[in-house]
Amino acid sequence: MLHRFGDHVDSLFNCEESGLLITDACMPDLNAQGWVDGKNIVLYKGLRDMTEKVQYYLAHGAERSQIVENAKDLIVQSHSNTVRVKQLEELFKSI
Repeated sequence: MLHRFGDHVDSLFNCEESGLLITDACMPDLNAQGWVDGKNIVLYKGLRDMTEKVQYYLAHGAERSQIVENAKDLIVQSHSNTVRVKQLEELFKSI
């Protein structure tokens, strides 16, 4: 599970490096971060929904693998340490 935004980058990299499917409870700001349910993350709306989705993706390995690959791409393109450093550089330039 992801940590709440602001503290989750290490967890994302750990999941990405391990090839794990990233899941989390639905959060309103995920889309703004580039996360899309069923494309690069699996979101759930409660324990029953989470259990059903885990069972589904365990039985559908190709879909699960595609979501994992899409998550890796998003992390590298938008949430890597390199991206964060560039964002900080831009912030410092604007001060």
